[in-house]
Amino acid sequence: MRTTTWIILGLALNGAAAVLHGPDMLPAADLAQNLPHHLPRLLLLAAGQFCLFRAFRSAFGDLWKAFWGGKHKGADAAKPSALKTFEEPEPLSHFDADEAFARYMERRKAADAGEAQDAPMPSPAARARAASGFGRKVV
Repeated sequence: MRTTTWIILGLALNGAAAVLHGPDMLPAADLAQNLPHHLPRLLLLAAGQFCLFRAFRSAFGDLWKAFWGGKHKGADAAKPSALKTFEEPEPLSHFDADEAFARYMERRKAADAGEAQDAPMPSPAARARAASGFGRKVV
């Protein structure tokens, strides 16, 4: 809504709350007994203050746009051209899980069929030499 509409609505709701209050209201000491009379007034007053807050916010936005050429978020959000398109980022690595799984399954089938493996098993001396250092020792 426009700023003037928010101001008019806020003043009207505050005026309606003042009319409901009237001079015939009982003192605040009897608030517990007169809660049904005070509750509508408080609700109208809160709604009026909210409308005045929105009027201030709308006026500030209009001034910002007039002086600095800023755009309201709501005006651009409705346009589909303003929406950002999703671009898929570059992969961090060239690892292909499907390809790795296919290689694993080929090697597993070859091992089950009893075919010779590509690399021969290292000798026990070479395994012991490679396993030196921290961690478990190879027996």
